[in-house]
Amino acid sequence: MYPIWSSYPECANEVSMSKLIEKLSKVGQGQVQAMGFASSSRKSEANPHMLLIGKITPDAAADPGLAGARVDAFLLALDAWDEQAVTGIAGKLEDRVWGIRMSAVTSQQAKKVGDFGGDFIVFDADPTESSVLDEEKLGKFVTITDDMDDDVGRIVNALPIDGAYFSSNEDLQAMTVGKLINIGLVSGVLSGPVLMPVPGDLSTKDLEGLRSVGVAGVVVDLASSSDVAEIKAAIAEMSAKRPAKRKGRNALVPSLASAAAAPSPRRREGEDDGEDEHEGH
Repeated sequence: MYPIWSSYPECANEVSMSKLIEKLSKVGQGQVQAMGFASSSRKSEANPHMLLIGKITPDAAADPGLAGARVDAFLLALDAWDEQAVTGIAGKLEDRVWGIRMSAVTSQQAKKVGDFGGDFIVFDADPTESSVLDEEKLGKFVTITDDMDDDVGRIVNALPIDGAYFSSNEDLQAMTVGKLINIGLVSGVLSGPVLMPVPGDLSTKDLEGLRSVGVAGVVVDLASSSDVAEIKAAIAEMSAKRPAKRKGRNALVPSLASAAAAPSPRRREGEDDGEDEHEGH
C-alpha cells in the first residue's frame, strides 16, 4: 500500500474529502506546472515541503487575528466535547482548514464537526466509537505512541483511517539519529501520512530528517508566535526532496526484509536431513 500522500489524487473520492489530506498528498513533490490554456501565463505552483498545523485551545476564539495565522491548518485541542468552543472556532475559521483533537470521539460529535465546517479529527483508538470511521467527509487521524507494534500498524492500514498523530515520548529539542530511527520504526509501519507535535526550535535539517522517516506535517502551539515563525522559516528552507514511497517497514528497511525472508542455512540443512531420514525409512 502506497502512502496516502502519493496516491491521494487518484483515490480522493474513495478515501476522504478532507482538504488536509489533499494538502498532505502534495508534501515534498516539488512544483506542479499549471494546466490548461492559461498555463503559459501562470507560474508553477509550489507544493509544500512539510505542513505546519497550529494547535489552539478554545480561548483562541477571542483572538481577532486567528484566521490570519500563517499555518496550513488549525487543530483545536479539547479535553472533552465542548460544542460552544467548536462553534466559536468554526465562526473564526470559516475559510480555513481546521479540525479537533479529542481522546474519545462519538459519531454524533464527528458529524457535528463536519456540519460546523471542520475538516478532520484526531482521536485515540480505544475510547472512540468505531462508527466515526464512517464519516467520509472528515480526515481521520488516530493517535499512535512509541510502543505501537507492527500488528497494530497493519490493522490501522486496513481500516478507513487517513493518517496518524504521533504522540512521542522522545525529547525532540535535541534531535539525534537514534531518535529518528525510533520514530521511523513506528511511522515506517504505516501507509498514511504522519502528523507530529514538535518544539518550535527545530532546524531545517531536523525537519528534513523527520520528513525522511515519514512525518508529513508538524504541530506547533499557535500561542507561541515565535515558535510558529521559526518553524515556518525552517520549512521554507527545506529541500524539495520527496519522502520515499513506502509499503510499510519492510520497504523502509529492505535489507532487513530480505534477510527475514531468506531461509537460514541451518534450517535448510535440517530440512534436508529430515527428507533423507524419511527416505531411509
